[in-house]
Amino acid sequence: MQCDAGPWLRLRLRALLAHRHWAGPCGVCRGVGAHRCLFCRPAGRRHNLAELSPFLLAAAIAFLAFAVRGFTGFGSALVMTPLLALVFEPRLAVVATALLGLVVGAGIARQARADVDWAVLRRVALVLAPSIVVGAALLASVEQGFLRRVLGLVVVGFGLRMLLQLRAGARFRRRWSPRVGYVAGVLSGLLGGAFGTGGPPLVVYLENQLETRGQLRATLLMSLLVLDVIRVVSYVAGGLIERDALVTSLAMLPGAILGAVAGSRMHLRVGERLFRLSLGLFLLLAGSLLVIG
Repeated sequence: MQCDAGPWLRLRLRALLAHRHWAGPCGVCRGVGAHRCLFCRPAGRRHNLAELSPFLLAAAIAFLAFAVRGFTGFGSALVMTPLLALVFEPRLAVVATALLGLVVGAGIARQARADVDWAVLRRVALVLAPSIVVGAALLASVEQGFLRRVLGLVVVGFGLRMLLQLRAGARFRRRWSPRVGYVAGVLSGLLGGAFGTGGPPLVVYLENQLETRGQLRATLLMSLLVLDVIRVVSYVAGGLIERDALVTSLAMLPGAILGAVAGSRMHLRVGERLFRLSLGLFLLLAGSLLVIG
């Protein structure tokens, strides 16, 4: 059931911080699914630190997620969305992730814009918007768990391919046709529109096409920024940007900024091989999460 915290959230936080007890269902979950609600507990029970500080926990999640994005160029949604769904209502988690991706992602992409391969970016961005719209319509009539597992297996396969290429050496890498870029854009739009995690298909394509880690990271950052813009516009059009999502995003913003700075600095300290090794390992993790999620 959708959370509608409103004024109840402020009242509840004041009660929690004062260590007062609360009888009956709270105004957030209305007693439905109370076992997952951080604000709904039976009378007579004291609250632990996670229950007292859900926004602090969310800020820590944002720090981790954007440290990954600052370092690799993608991955913030893969980290943040499932973890935030343990703290907040899933729809709020998806919307807050998109908002932070737009705001913080724009800052990281702006710093890296000099290294962007604009020809490759245009090829991918051209198909992102229509693929999100078409994908949303298709996914409404198809079992999403099956699609998620299939895409996850594909991502795992390409992660293994990337690691094997590193072992064999760059001389065995073959560039793909530009048409593959359109396919990657479509898959990224489908995955981003359905699950909020559109990075893996772009990583697979761009890693094969671009020579340096600077180009790869910068083009990834700019591609995902385009995806985040489209997602946020669609959420605004659908009336999903509510006050609770804005408040949650603002609470996580400092952690996200600090994480992005830390990840960006870490990126500057690693070599080409270690960076691509990190991408391959993270693709394996991302694909595995899609398969089991």
